[in-house]
Amino acid sequence: MADQADESNHRTSTSTSTSEHLKYLSAAQHGELKNVREFVERLFAATNDEDERVKTLHTTLSYEECTSHTGCHNRTALHLAAEEGHNNVVQYLLSTGKLDPNFKCEAYPTPPVHCAARASSVSCAQLLVAAGAEVTERGLYGS
Repeated sequence: MADQADESNHRTSTSTSTSEHLKYLSAAQHGELKNVREFVERLFAATNDEDERVKTLHTTLSYEECTSHTGCHNRTALHLAAEEGHNNVVQYLLSTGKLDPNFKCEAYPTPPVHCAARASSVSCAQLLVAAGAEVTERGLYGS
């Protein structure tokens, strides 16, 4: 799955607008499972192209695109949900089978499991490891 997602994946998807994607990232960060699920369902209804679905779910927004929503830039919804300890969102995103639990953006080279660990979210880290996250993977700070 890692080779399916472009590591420099800033807003290259055509299935969603930047504002829609920002709402999705915000919902993941705030544990709003209903809104995350609605975004994913709309995405799946909009395209049958599996590569496009994977690419969109791995898309991150640049700092400039996230100025009204501090902290979402360069991280996927899975990173944000794990960092905030939202087990229900992490579990749902992983259940789509489209998100790589080891994904690292070029601008934020840290896997989601490190986000969960930094936030002391053991349950999110366990979900990610069960989905194949590599705990020995190096992140942004070399840990």
